[in-house]
Amino acid sequence: NVSDAFPSAISSCTNINNAHAVTLGHIERLLDCSGMCLTTLPPNSARALHYVFSDVDRGIPSGSCYDAMKGATLTLGTWVGGIGLAVGVFFLVNLMFALVL
Repeated sequence: NVSDAFPSAISSCTNINNAHAVTLGHIERLLDCSGMCLTTLPPNSARALHYVFSDVDRGIPSGSCYDAMKGATLTLGTWVGGIGLAVGVFFLVNLMFALVL
């Protein structure tokens, strides 16, 4: 039961089931972040003060999950876009050579 395993998560997140809680725990551990479901952060803070879905004995999270996921998504998107552009140019050059021959 999610409310037994993650009591603080239930008060700040809605529509959470076991699969969501496990996934959010993995995200917190991977990105060293918290605040995925918090609607308000502590005053003068840009991050949550404790982990919600993973082990609180790890200390204070390094930042908010929103910011960490936004940065990871931008980095991955840049790589995917660059590779897609390179592949597109490659095929365009091949098409041009095929039309010339």
